[in-house]
Amino acid sequence: MSSGLRYFHSLAIAGLFASSAANATEIDFSREIRPLLSDKCYSCHGPDAKSLKGELRLDLWEVATSAAKSGAVAIVPGNTAESELVSE
Repeated sequence: MSSGLRYFHSLAIAGLFASSAANATEIDFSREIRPLLSDKCYSCHGPDAKSLKGELRLDLWEVATSAAKSGAVAIVPGNTAESELVSE
């Protein structure tokens, strides 16, 4: 993965894991994170079954935060170190 794409992933996920206590607002996945993922990730990890890679859908919170067959979890809320999306 290119360093630019890796930076984008890190930036998007950092926003996802931002502490709501620090700014007194909740992060809204559908409004704030999903559009970022849609622009950069959905071509391979979105709703189109024909182009889906690795059986990972990032458009569905329940799937993105669940363990894959390998045991890896793309997004671990509150834990960027354990989130595969950040490590990629």
